[in-house]
Amino acid sequence: DGRIYFGCEDGYLYVLGPGGKAPLPTKDLEVWKIRSPLTGKLADSKYDWFTNFSNLSSTNSNSQGVKPPFKVKWIRRYEGTFKHIPVCGAGRMYTHTAEGQVFAVEQETGRLLWRRYWPGAHISFTSPIYYDE
Repeated sequence: DGRIYFGCEDGYLYVLGPGGKAPLPTKDLEVWKIRSPLTGKLADSKYDWFTNFSNLSSTNSNSQGVKPPFKVKWIRRYEGTFKHIPVCGAGRMYTHTAEGQVFAVEQETGRLLWRRYWPGAHISFTSPIYYDE
């Protein structure tokens, strides 16, 4: 019917077509907000890893009672180059690529929660920071 349908990262579904006169949306849907907290054994604040060096004291460790032997829990493929340590908080792991992608995955399963992409943004030598509101 000559229309193009696409969803956008702002949370809206757009339809382009001949004679279209709809106004552009003005309401911020706040898709970045956490609407419901994750549950599970890794959602507790003792598993939060705030910065590249674990905590605000840069100790590069935190006491979680984790002991060897270690096994691979999950693996997730990303399209991009990683040169940093991810951060964790509230049951989520946040990370990014040198090519401008930022990801949030469920810490327990690796399930993708959201992904954003900023082409041309080179962010590989920075580390995300987690802040619990």
